[in-house]
Amino acid sequence: MPTHGLPARWDRLGLDSEWMRHGACLARTDLPWTADAHQTSSPKRRAMAAVCADCPVLTRCAEFASRARMTGGFWAGTARDELLVARVQGPLASGDVGGAA
Repeated sequence: MPTHGLPARWDRLGLDSEWMRHGACLARTDLPWTADAHQTSSPKRRAMAAVCADCPVLTRCAEFASRARMTGGFWAGTARDELLVARVQGPLASGDVGGAA
Protein backbone atom coordinates (compact mmCIF):
# COMPACT_ATOMS: atom_id res chain seq x y z
CA MET A 1 0.00 0.00 0.00
CA PRO A 2 1.43 3.41 -0.93
CA THR A 3 2.19 5.66 2.02
CA HIS A 4 0.07 8.75 2.66
CA GLY A 5 -2.44 7.71 0.04
CA LEU A 6 -0.02 8.45 -2.78
CA PRO A 7 -0.54 6.73 -6.11
CA ALA A 8 1.35 3.47 -6.45
CA ARG A 9 3.36 4.86 -9.39
CA TRP A 10 5.43 6.96 -6.99
CA ASP A 11 6.31 3.89 -4.97
CA ARG A 12 7.45 2.18 -8.16
CA LEU A 13 9.67 5.17 -8.97
CA GLY A 14 11.42 4.69 -5.64
CA LEU A 15 10.45 8.15 -4.39
CA ASP A 16 10.53 8.48 -0.62
CA SER A 17 7.38 10.06 0.79
CA GLU A 18 8.03 9.63 4.51
CA TRP A 19 8.98 13.32 4.74
CA MET A 20 5.37 14.26 3.94
CA ARG A 21 4.36 13.42 7.50
CA HIS A 22 6.13 16.62 8.54
CA GLY A 23 4.51 18.91 5.96
CA ALA A 24 2.90 22.07 7.25
CA CYS A 25 0.09 21.52 4.74
CA LEU A 26 -1.25 18.46 6.57
CA ALA A 27 -3.00 20.61 9.13
CA ARG A 28 -4.55 22.87 6.47
CA THR A 29 -7.23 20.71 4.94
CA ASP A 30 -9.23 23.87 4.24
CA LEU A 31 -6.95 24.74 1.31
CA PRO A 32 -7.16 23.18 -2.18
CA TRP A 33 -3.67 21.66 -2.37
CA THR A 34 -4.46 19.36 -5.28
CA ALA A 35 -6.31 21.88 -7.46
CA ASP A 36 -4.67 23.55 -10.44
CA ALA A 37 -4.03 27.29 -10.32
CA HIS A 38 -6.89 28.16 -12.66
CA GLN A 39 -9.25 26.42 -10.22
CA THR A 40 -7.92 28.28 -7.19
CA SER A 41 -8.49 31.87 -6.13
CA SER A 42 -5.55 34.23 -5.67
CA PRO A 43 -6.20 34.56 -1.91
CA LYS A 44 -6.09 30.77 -1.51
CA ARG A 45 -2.86 30.53 -3.55
CA ARG A 46 -1.32 33.21 -1.33
CA ALA A 47 -2.49 31.34 1.78
CA MET A 48 -0.92 28.11 0.52
CA ALA A 49 2.34 29.91 -0.31
CA ALA A 50 2.42 31.31 3.24
CA VAL A 51 1.96 27.82 4.71
CA CYS A 52 4.76 26.51 2.50
CA ALA A 53 7.11 29.38 3.38
CA ASP A 54 7.36 28.12 6.96
CA CYS A 55 7.30 24.41 6.14
CA PRO A 56 10.15 22.30 7.52
CA VAL A 57 10.14 20.04 4.45
CA LEU A 58 9.88 22.69 1.71
CA THR A 59 13.07 21.56 -0.06
CA ARG A 60 12.06 17.89 0.04
CA CYS A 61 8.64 18.83 -1.34
CA ALA A 62 10.18 20.72 -4.26
CA GLU A 63 12.54 17.83 -5.03
CA PHE A 64 9.71 15.31 -4.86
CA ALA A 65 7.43 17.34 -7.14
CA SER A 66 10.23 17.67 -9.67
CA ARG A 67 11.28 14.01 -9.60
CA ALA A 68 7.67 12.81 -9.68
CA ARG A 69 7.02 15.14 -12.62
CA MET A 70 4.01 16.68 -10.94
CA THR A 71 1.95 18.68 -13.43
CA GLY A 72 -0.75 19.96 -11.11
CA GLY A 73 -1.53 20.91 -7.58
CA PHE A 74 0.38 23.16 -5.23
CA TRP A 75 3.81 21.89 -4.22
CA ALA A 76 6.62 23.68 -2.37
CA GLY A 77 4.97 27.07 -2.58
CA THR A 78 4.20 26.90 -6.29
CA ALA A 79 1.27 25.93 -8.46
CA ARG A 80 2.84 23.22 -10.62
CA ASP A 81 0.75 24.01 -13.70
CA GLU A 82 1.87 27.67 -13.63
CA LEU A 83 5.49 26.61 -13.15
CA LEU A 84 5.32 24.27 -16.14
CA VAL A 85 3.76 26.93 -18.37
CA ALA A 86 6.53 29.36 -17.41
CA ARG A 87 9.20 26.75 -18.25
CA VAL A 88 7.65 25.93 -21.62
CA GLN A 89 7.25 29.57 -22.59
CA GLY A 90 10.69 30.51 -21.32
CA PRO A 91 12.33 33.91 -21.84
CA LEU A 92 10.78 34.42 -25.29
CA ALA A 93 7.36 34.74 -23.69
CA SER A 94 8.46 37.98 -22.03
CA GLY A 95 9.73 39.49 -25.27
CA ASP A 96 13.37 38.78 -24.58
CA VAL A 97 14.88 37.62 -27.85
CA GLY A 98 18.47 37.76 -26.66
CA GLY A 99 21.40 39.48 -28.27
CA ALA A 100 22.77 42.95 -27.73
CA ALA A 101 20.41 45.90 -27.35
